[in-house]
Amino acid sequence: MDETPKGSSQADDVPVGGEDHGGAPRRRAHHLRLELPSLAVAGPGDRRARGGQRGGAEAVGGGAGDVVAAGGAAAALRRRPLRQGRPGRRPGDHRSPRTEVGQDLLHSQVGRIVMTAAAKHLTPVVLELGGKCPLVIDSTVDLHVAAKRIAAGKWGCNNGQACIAPDFIITTSSFAPKLIEELKKVLGKFYGKDPLGSADLSRIVNSNHFNRLKTLMDEEMVFEKIVFGGQMDAYQLKIAPTILLDVPLDSAIMREEIFGPFLPIITVDKINECFGLINSMSKPLAAYLFSRNSKLQDKFERSISAGGMLLNDTSIHLTNPYLPFGGVGESGTGAYHGKFSFDAFSHKKAVLNRGFFGEAKARYPPYSEPKLKIMKGVLEGKLGDMIQAFLGFPRGK
Repeated sequence: MDETPKGSSQADDVPVGGEDHGGAPRRRAHHLRLELPSLAVAGPGDRRARGGQRGGAEAVGGGAGDVVAAGGAAAALRRRPLRQGRPGRRPGDHRSPRTEVGQDLLHSQVGRIVMTAAAKHLTPVVLELGGKCPLVIDSTVDLHVAAKRIAAGKWGCNNGQACIAPDFIITTSSFAPKLIEELKKVLGKFYGKDPLGSADLSRIVNSNHFNRLKTLMDEEMVFEKIVFGGQMDAYQLKIAPTILLDVPLDSAIMREEIFGPFLPIITVDKINECFGLINSMSKPLAAYLFSRNSKLQDKFERSISAGGMLLNDTSIHLTNPYLPFGGVGESGTGAYHGKFSFDAFSHKKAVLNRGFFGEAKARYPPYSEPKLKIMKGVLEGKLGDMIQAFLGFPRGK
């Protein structure tokens, strides 16, 4: 690794005095932020252009030269954004053979492969994976505002194709009908009576994922649970926002990350039952709670392990540069964004600079009894014993 500093030591250095050395003060104890070796940044499939660019820029900020694998987004980066896409082309036609690298990194299986390969070279990794992001909502909320924010986080973010999109909802059986009706109204305003014809509804990323989602919906005891939506157009690669009520917990749609426009609602008798259900699953990249109940909020923060957490909104915690973004357990390892990216993509090297004074005889052989007492005091952190031993007084019984 090239450990040539890319600048002066950072503000969190620890100065303990200094001396004039060639006209510049020298700090006795400090650390330097040094570049890591070159690294590859694979942009996530749900926001490949933005994710790859941002991750690459933040890695460069840490001093590392990097390669950004933008995959299919590379063509989009070379031309101005077009709402309707290029005429005569179907979505996904411009994708390269490397496209699915970023997409696959959303899954823990491929995360294990990446970590295994990195371990052979002792290479540190930051993995942003995925998972089933739960959303809990109770009856204390402003229902209209909550429904808009849920719909924006689920379907406004690439029609559910986002690693932090709400994957399923948990609410009480008494509140579920009200929530469903409000979501229907909001979705009608967002996408109209014909959502498949709406220019505001994102397409499914490619035919493979379209077929995967269709398989989830075709499973026995799942299709009949649809209470809203469900329309599909294979040619356009479009699936309408779809709400399902009380699908079986052992169905594939509840075992796998959906990564699409399906939103199952699971009902419970009491809202506190959500904790057992969520904690029985793998740790998600994000967890959401909509509630005005401060006790429930506190318990949610303490009891749910997730990469990130947002109360009374969805997805926007990703945009806060003062918060780390990353997963835990199955949803990833490490974190980045803002200063956390600089920490993740650089090495903090400790430096101690000593003069030639202040020698301590106790550190050198031969080790007499007083010296051993001093060393034992150092190891045990007993300042009084250290002073007594240094002065030659016997230690009290």
